[in-house]
Amino acid sequence: MSKVSGDIERLQRNLRDAKDELKSLGLTTQAQIEQLDVFAQTLAKWNKSFNFVSRQDMNRLVDRHLIDSLHANAWLTGTQILDVGSGAGLPGIPLAIARPECHFVLLDRHERRMRFVEQVSHQLGLENVTVIVQNLLDKQWQADHRGKFDTVVSRAVLPPVELWEGCCNLLGTQGRMIAFYSTTKEQELEQKPDEQVPLTPLPAHFKVVTYEAGAVPGDGRAGRRLAIRQVS
Repeated sequence: MSKVSGDIERLQRNLRDAKDELKSLGLTTQAQIEQLDVFAQTLAKWNKSFNFVSRQDMNRLVDRHLIDSLHANAWLTGTQILDVGSGAGLPGIPLAIARPECHFVLLDRHERRMRFVEQVSHQLGLENVTVIVQNLLDKQWQADHRGKFDTVVSRAVLPPVELWEGCCNLLGTQGRMIAFYSTTKEQELEQKPDEQVPLTPLPAHFKVVTYEAGAVPGDGRAGRRLAIRQVS
């Protein structure tokens, strides 16, 4: 059995085991579970060439990436959602599967990654997804999309305070930003020494939601956080 075949078999088994949790996070129909399954299989196949996630994380793709992404579902507001730094379509694709009534713009400056996201969106029949290759901080793009989004969501791209500074002008009057980040210093440890930034408490206007996702004893991932800030 090839590594890719082994990954896919493991993914399908893990998805079956996680069915109840996926339902609680918003995938309420069998069709949605099947879409997530196809997304996971396609990601596993492309990952061999594109290295979207580490080999170690491929073994825990369901809990550490798919289920993790869906934890933002309950906090989405409105129908116009921007996923900043979407990468392999995380969290945008799982959320778009869970929320077909919303329109998701998946933004990333890396064209290679976005080719995958474009293809898998078509493969899944996700008519509520638009893929854009662009830098979040591009001045013209910011001006063209000022106030256009109800929610901005981002997973491990920028620290919450910096993400807010980059996206607040894109949100409407009742808009909301949702940023994923870790409760441990694992992100620091994965950076070069001169890039390490201590994890500091967020300002009071950020709401922090803590949850467990992909925690494996001894691997330093005790939990995850969503930092949520509302337009005031």
